Amino acid sequence: SPKTSPKLDPLRACPTCCPMSAPLPPVESVRVQLQAALKRPPFVDGHVLAPEVVELDAPAPEGLGKDASSDVVWERWVAFSEPGPQGRVPVLLARPRPLHGAAAAAAGRRAAVLVLHGTLQTKEDRAVDLARYARKGFVVACFDSRYRGERGSV
Repeated sequence: SPKTSPKLDPLRACPTCCPMSAPLPPVESVRVQLQAALKRPPFVDGHVLAPEVVELDAPAPEGLGKDASSDVVWERWVAFSEPGPQGRVPVLLARPRPLHGAAAAAAGRRAAVLVLHGTLQTKEDRAVDLARYARKGFVVACFDSRYRGERGSV
C-alpha cells in the first residue's frame, strides 16, 4: 500500500523541523517578542541617536544631468546602526517633486523602496535607479554598506 504523508494542520508547526504536536504560539505572543527584538538598545549614555538631515532638496548625484532635479527631490540623511564611526550610515533618498493644487491633495502617502548597491559600489552608483522609481511615484532610499562609499574610510 502506498505511503501517505500526514495531513498538515495550519495551526501546528512544520513537520520537517518540529514535532506535529507542537502548536504554534499565539499571534499576539509572537508580535510582542518581535517588537522586543526590534527595539533598539540605548547607545552611549542611554540615548538612541535619531536620524539626522544632512541636506534637503540636495543637488542630484553626479552623472545624472542637470534635469535630474526637475521632477525628483534628492535628500541626504545620516542614520545610526550602532555607536562609533562605523555606525554612521549615510542615506541618499529620492522622492517625486511635490505636486501643486488638487493633484497634490490626491497624492497622499507613498510606498517606499529600499535599493541596495552591489559589491564595490556606493549609494550614488544606484542614483539612476532611485530617480526611475521616484519618477514612478515611490520614495526611494539607498545607503552606503559597511566599508563602502562614505563609510569606506572609517
